[in-house]
Amino acid sequence: MPTIKPSDPVSATATPFYAANTTLADCNQTNLPVQSLNDATQEFSVVTQACQSYEAGTIGGFATDNGMAIQPVNASALSEIPDDTIAKGYFEVGAVWSKADAPGVSKLNSTFQDALVGSNVLSNPVIETFTQTESGQHNCLSCHNSLQFQPSDPNIPPLHASMLNLSHFLMQIYVDTYGAMQ
Repeated sequence: MPTIKPSDPVSATATPFYAANTTLADCNQTNLPVQSLNDATQEFSVVTQACQSYEAGTIGGFATDNGMAIQPVNASALSEIPDDTIAKGYFEVGAVWSKADAPGVSKLNSTFQDALVGSNVLSNPVIETFTQTESGQHNCLSCHNSLQFQPSDPNIPPLHASMLNLSHFLMQIYVDTYGAMQ
């Protein structure tokens, strides 16, 4: 799929978070009203059309070395999946990892951006809709990092910079455990 212009539709296919033929310019908008619930159907309205800003998680798309490396992985995996299963519709878009010899791969108080290779602008378009084009928030390690964690409860002290802070799960355990001890 070639890189599209803001005026181009992202896809002719609808998904639960995207209406078919919505243009790239109309996707991932943050200035919309709060979601509303239809009382009769018990369904939430779609507040914004979610789409992937960088098709392969890289500025250059699938034509990059990273994109070209992912395509055979997908072809191999798809050849093993039966045609009559929903899994046939899934594919690897990309991944991000650190350079083995990069300085700061394990340093504290870091988002590791200077040590990353691969799909370094890869975001999940559904759960990270509004971070896809934000400076410094293009990939997993923008949030899963070793920075100091400040709980929203002012009575819980910050969790100092740590490699444990890579996990939202572990940070929630810290908040829950500390809160239960009070």
